[in-house]
Amino acid sequence: MPAYKRQHYVPQFYLKNFTINGRKIQAYNLATKKFSIVNCSEICSRDYFYGQMPAMERSFSGLESECSRIMSNIIKENNLSKITVHDYCILLFLISFQYARTLKLKKEVEQYFNELSNNIFRSIIDGKNLRIVVNGPIHAFAIKSIMERGPYLIKDLTPILFVNFTKRDFITSDNPIVLYNSFFNNPEGHFLYPPSGTNGLQSPGLQIFWPLDTKHMLVLYDKEFYNFKVASNECAKIYLEKDIDALNSMQFFNCSDNIFFADQSQDENIKFLHSKYKDLIDKEYQAIDTIKRTKSSGQESEIVITYTRDIDYKLILSFMYFNMNAKAIDIARDFSICDLVDQFFIEEEEQFDRLFYLGKLVFTEGGDRILDLEEPDEDLLDLLKRHVSGDWGEVSQEEKDRDDKAIKDGSRIMSAYTLSTGKKIIILTEASNKLGHREVTRILASEELDLFDKAN
Repeated sequence: MPAYKRQHYVPQFYLKNFTINGRKIQAYNLATKKFSIVNCSEICSRDYFYGQMPAMERSFSGLESECSRIMSNIIKENNLSKITVHDYCILLFLISFQYARTLKLKKEVEQYFNELSNNIFRSIIDGKNLRIVVNGPIHAFAIKSIMERGPYLIKDLTPILFVNFTKRDFITSDNPIVLYNSFFNNPEGHFLYPPSGTNGLQSPGLQIFWPLDTKHMLVLYDKEFYNFKVASNECAKIYLEKDIDALNSMQFFNCSDNIFFADQSQDENIKFLHSKYKDLIDKEYQAIDTIKRTKSSGQESEIVITYTRDIDYKLILSFMYFNMNAKAIDIARDFSICDLVDQFFIEEEEQFDRLFYLGKLVFTEGGDRILDLEEPDEDLLDLLKRHVSGDWGEVSQEEKDRDDKAIKDGSRIMSAYTLSTGKKIIILTEASNKLGHREVTRILASEELDLFDKAN
């Protein structure tokens, strides 16, 4: 067999943490509902999964070797206290990589690409369906993109280690990294659900669940939305089997074909969880929508969006609590236009002085409505350009003085502008974090400012 022909999309070092003797692992196939015992080397692999690019496979093996060491240390220490910043950065890369390199994402990317290609070219070539041929596996490009961007999108999440003290083990699957959003899936949570899924890497309220072995699970979460009963050293101890079942259930929603586990005595529990959530597991969660818009000028446009629908499953853990203050955070949607903004600023950099960076852009319900639905003549990028160059607009002189000072001391910066529609918006860049980085800029309607200040 040629070198690197058989390529794994879940690393063997990871699967060995769920084996019986270091080699054999219990598998449950969702389609056949049958159990089997297999070798780790024989599962979660395909011929040329990443294409015929041995350099990519070799680079992955180096990353996996480092992560194997880090994961072993976490399991040995039973907490996260000794993990270094360097090691944590490596973990973020592996989480992004593992999230991107599964059969499930491969299928999604190929489906998205074909659908988008048809949408883009349908109006050009007589409405016929097309098949676009790309030189190389299209999902390999997606893997590269997510690996480049993923760690930076999730670095603001807080890590915690779940330690399982029950007799029931954590399970895993052929797609072990679970992205979930308890807050937005909670009926008592935020009143305004984002329009197209809440489980993206940049979504507010995101949680990432990754079982490391049968007794340890690494979790990253948005601390603005959740609190956990933490014992010490960023560790949450689990003593209830219902909590383990709740966490294990998410592997069923996430996997492509197989659930993996170590203890054969869990067979009945595995079948029970599958039966309990079968209707939800079988649903199609991938979606492609076309939004047609007509501007006030009469110009028509179409926006094609691809996303994963939220799973109709409510995660309840006895030791997890919602941050009640989060209910006052008016996040209508988390726009991922920061790159567009930064690119615009880079191109215009010679024409003005950028005094600070915006971080992530977040729109409140009011800010979103004013800029999107009422369609003012002003361009948001122009307003942001004024904001970062020190034109504070219509705030008081006292506020302008505070803003000038904030550029140096890192405190909050606020500007205000009246639009052609007569509505006023507030652009508010939050104070710098401990590392000196400004992480968030919020776009609010002026009438929301008092409520926002009270909530914070």
